[in-house]
Amino acid sequence: MSILNYNNSGDLAQVLIAYRFLEAGRLPAWPLTVCAYDLLVDGGDGIFRIQVKKAAQVAEGPDTWRVHLTKKQPIPATAYDYLVIWCDANRSYVIPVAALQNAQNPAVLVAAVQLYGNGDRFSLYLNRFNLGSGEARPCATLAPGTSIRRRFWFQAAKGEQRKQHKRLSAQEVDEILHLPIRWFKKQEQAEGLIPIEQVAQQFGVSVMTLRNYLRGKGRKDLRTV
Repeated sequence: MSILNYNNSGDLAQVLIAYRFLEAGRLPAWPLTVCAYDLLVDGGDGIFRIQVKKAAQVAEGPDTWRVHLTKKQPIPATAYDYLVIWCDANRSYVIPVAALQNAQNPAVLVAAVQLYGNGDRFSLYLNRFNLGSGEARPCATLAPGTSIRRRFWFQAAKGEQRKQHKRLSAQEVDEILHLPIRWFKKQEQAEGLIPIEQVAQQFGVSVMTLRNYLRGKGRKDLRTV
């Protein structure tokens, strides 16, 4: 007995098609809201919008299948990128929308698709789940026990070592502490004060590092040399 029936055929067809994409090394995902397509598939060099349909076997022959795309209004040719028709466990068609455009009006898709097991113009797309290049994008990975914040806030742009702050001498820190520094642009009674950005540039440190010195932060990398 088939695992597909009238009540669950649509949902099960989506799951089965997603599994076939995974088998081909393509990553499927479901959209978070109801839209014109059922799946998103990462093909490595692009994200493809997939509409899934379960075909019905018709009386013309044992290998003849038909699927209706529209009931009332025609579907725009830009609604999705591929139509995947699930016939049985061994036969699915991954058809680009360019092959489904209405001959009289290319801006919309045909109302129905009929498939023949003995060969037709759609046989080229039989079980073609290997969309795109298949070259996965590089993903950020974390070492065990490493938090996301630590990795992405303190990892240097080049290499895995934590970026080191410049350490100031005790004489430089003492000099900074005696400077009339303006900490903020809209600071009250700021006339005659030196902008903190200029002081940071003069001593070769970042504004944040300079603020940490002025606040007396006791971080190890801010200790004087």
